[in-house]
Order: sequence, then C-alpha cells, then structure tokens
Amino acid sequence: MMSKKQKNTVTVDDVEYDVDKMEFTEQYLVMQIRDVRDQINRLNLRLGQLQASQSTFMKTLAEALKKEAA
Repeated sequence: MMSKKQKNTVTVDDVEYDVDKMEFTEQYLVMQIRDVRDQINRLNLRLGQLQASQSTFMKTLAEALKKEAA
C-alpha cells in the first residue's frame, strides 16, 4: 500500500502557500515560525505543570500549618 505524501503548506493572510515551492529564505522563515510555535506549546504545557505543582505545594503547606497550630 502506498502512502500519500502530506502537503507541506502554510496559510498566511487566508492564502495557502506550498512551502516546497518557496524560496529558501521563505522556507527558513516557515521553519522558524513552526519551531517557535512548538516551543510556545511546550512552554505552555510546562507552565500548566508548574502551576499545578505550586498549587499542590501551597495546599500541603496550609494543611501542615493548620495541624501545627492545633
């Protein structure tokens, strides 16, 4: 079974462009944009993890302080 090659396109201002037909500089910019977008997504995921950790630590501290005060 042959697999279809996925189209390598980018949409800018509601116009779809074929990245494979772009000049090298334009392809480079697309790669940079995609990489930055991926980094932002990873950082947002990490931020959520850190916020959840902070919340858990604060809750644990509050509970410990209540037990100590009792």
